[in-house]
Amino acid sequence: MYSNLSANQMKSIIGLMILLAVYPMTEMPSAKISVSRQAQSQGKIKAGYSQFYQVAATEVLAIVSPEMLRHSDLRDFLETSWLEKAYVQGGIESADFSIGLFQMKPSFVEQLEQIVQEHSEVFLVFKPIIQFTASTPEEKRRARIARLSQLEWQIKYAFCFYKIIANRYPATTFESLEAKVKFYASAYNYGFLAPKAAIANWAKQAAFPYGKMYDSKGQAPYGEYAWTFYQYYNHSKDVQ
Repeated sequence: MYSNLSANQMKSIIGLMILLAVYPMTEMPSAKISVSRQAQSQGKIKAGYSQFYQVAATEVLAIVSPEMLRHSDLRDFLETSWLEKAYVQGGIESADFSIGLFQMKPSFVEQLEQIVQEHSEVFLVFKPIIQFTASTPEEKRRARIARLSQLEWQIKYAFCFYKIIANRYPATTFESLEAKVKFYASAYNYGFLAPKAAIANWAKQAAFPYGKMYDSKGQAPYGEYAWTFYQYYNHSKDVQ
């Protein structure tokens, strides 16, 4: 599967791996990704993303990494401008579309927000994703699109998704780490609120990256890509 990746894509992915696993951040997850050495020396840096959320970053990134194969900044710009307007005005009933490096949809983020809202005591660390200064539904949707356009927020959403799916399907549910990563990845790609049987069935479908409408030749299950990425990260000499 690595043959499908350009050198630049792989470089970007490994860069994100390093960021998620070891890059320092300030105490709150809303901190900017770029942090000065001076701030670090002043003791303002508390932990990396992985430490802060208490999640193995290799698994989180493996789950979202296959979507990078389909991401295009130019396509985002050309296809989403009018969709964004439709979503802001009418919600997901008017427009629901993939955006950003991890190809997240507004409906996906709304689902995360709802679960964090309903189970705030369990997902307290993710409270910032449900905090808005907006006073109307339209303003909140506009703010949500702005967040989705930022890598920093997509990283937060990715970690939030992982925490939620791990809460629904604990590691003990699976016979191996490989089975867990593939299932979580399939849930991310298919829809994590779908019945377990539907997700498990999707995990067997050779429909990535082009979809089921295309010949399965040259395609593979999304989870297979995710597991391949996971193995790559853990064997890469570039990640300490």
